[in-house]
Amino acid sequence: MNVAGVQRVTAAFVPLLEKGKEKKVIDVSSTVGSITLAKYLAHLPTPAYKVSKAALHMLNMVWSLDKGFTFLCLSPGTYVASAPYFSDKDCFLQWLKTDLGGQGADLEVPVGVEGVVKIILESGPEQNGKLLNIHIPGMEESTGRYDGKEYPY
Repeated sequence: MNVAGVQRVTAAFVPLLEKGKEKKVIDVSSTVGSITLAKYLAHLPTPAYKVSKAALHMLNMVWSLDKGFTFLCLSPGTYVASAPYFSDKDCFLQWLKTDLGGQGADLEVPVGVEGVVKIILESGPEQNGKLLNIHIPGMEESTGRYDGKEYPY
């Protein structure tokens, strides 16, 4: 679903999107699919999920190189532990209170949705081919670190 379904929907909608003004395709992803951060996420018991999100990142990147659109992945939740990529924090968690995230998660779904919508509305060609985290004002340095920054694939 994270790859084949996205590929089918994207391929079906690109001809329609080419006729419109906004040429954006935003894939909801997760930093747990980051190959760069894989060794810091090895303890998470979700290998198929991690692999499917890594494949989604590649699919998004392939599309970003070809169509003249803005293609990006965004993460409404992140988990990183002891990653040198993030020098000021050894561990941070963020996720939404969904069926997957559970009630112990940081954010209510409407707050996460607001962060996602903001990225969708404000993104442009400069974000093409990137994996972005949502930004929640006031929570940039929290445990969740909702900083709106780019993450490595």
